[in-house]
Amino acid sequence: MPMRDPELVELLERSLTPIAVLDLKGEYVLRSAGLEALTGYDNPEGWNVLQAMRRAASDPAVAGSLEEQWRAHLASGEPVEATAPFVHACGDRRWVRLQLTVHGEYRLLSAVDVTELVDVQAALRESEAQQRTLVENLPVGVYSLSEPMSGRISSANPAILEILGFDDPSEVIGSSSAILYEDPEDRIRLVRRLLDNDFQRSHTISFEVPLRRKDGSPILARFTVHGTFDQDNTIQRIDGVLEDITEQRAQQQALELSEQRFRGFFESSPLGMAIVVA
Repeated sequence: MPMRDPELVELLERSLTPIAVLDLKGEYVLRSAGLEALTGYDNPEGWNVLQAMRRAASDPAVAGSLEEQWRAHLASGEPVEATAPFVHACGDRRWVRLQLTVHGEYRLLSAVDVTELVDVQAALRESEAQQRTLVENLPVGVYSLSEPMSGRISSANPAILEILGFDDPSEVIGSSSAILYEDPEDRIRLVRRLLDNDFQRSHTISFEVPLRRKDGSPILARFTVHGTFDQDNTIQRIDGVLEDITEQRAQQQALELSEQRFRGFFESSPLGMAIVVA
């Protein structure tokens, strides 16, 4: 069905914005120079929305689903926005964000090449997955508090559960970290340190504090805490590392006790003794 206004047709065809006018079947009535530049095709038969998505989809079932959805959108008359793959004239598989709006008996299609954005998002997801795998396999506990002042735990890796004796993440995530402290006053002292100017300058502190496991047994933990602040210097998030140093401290104390005993024996001995370093 031809458009009646030749001036409008010429304006649209010369436009550098990637747009096209479709009929109710999804066939081209006209397309802009911008759409030709985006797709690499200079004729309406070369680049068709449905054909392009069908070629780009590696799975025939996906292609069929895309085609079915797109035809439903064309028939419904409802405005639609979707991101879909397409094949450029050079053969590259790319991504385009399509907007379909109703204008009387026509459908106006606008397109934006979002291949770079999709690639960046995919790389970001892969990076996040790698980081998540790394954190989940670390031998030390890693956790986050999205509400630092309330102490509510928003994430915790498996090592946290093992250190604290919990079986399921739901027992920790969403709970207040106050339940972990052997002395509730330690939680109050930590909050004060978070508000201290030294922490706001360095954003990182390290401290040792007694905790209690789920079964009530005590452990000694070392926390290293990093804070994220907004522009008003208000703390927004806490990320921390927790290490169980109970055994390490016991070994250290045993060594110190042994040294004290040896020193006492050495100093009180009636025999002449000396330590010679070769």
